[in-house]
Amino acid sequence: MRWVLSTFLILAIALFALVTWVDRDEIQSRRFATLADARNGRAIEQGWLPAFTPADAHNIQFEYDLDSGTVDGSFIAEDTASIRKVCQPRNSVGASAHEAKLLSASIDSKSNRGQSDVFDCRADGFSVAIQSADKRVSYWASPRGE
Repeated sequence: MRWVLSTFLILAIALFALVTWVDRDEIQSRRFATLADARNGRAIEQGWLPAFTPADAHNIQFEYDLDSGTVDGSFIAEDTASIRKVCQPRNSVGASAHEAKLLSASIDSKSNRGQSDVFDCRADGFSVAIQSADKRVSYWASPRGE
């Protein structure tokens, strides 16, 4: 009888651990000094960084939510021509609630005060905001339909 109770207890603990592990919120944060580092880390290949990221991008950082499929990131770039070439200008009126929250936080932070240009890059699944004052580019992507 003691063996049955011990086995049941071990199975119950294992099941609890499995359910807890499967049900956890998976958010990964990554940082890269340069675009070359991000490429080596497969950030573009994984969909965490836009393919149109300028060659001079640095201070790259992002969070990727494995559960929801959203990614929120930023980098510094002097040359944003590749973004302006691929993406269409837009205003934040058409932004989803998720995008509006990110855009507001990005523009209102002390380091990002100033004029911001917002672009819709739906062919690549990303939206971006370029703050002219400090050359910070914020980007975000949500699963299609959100």
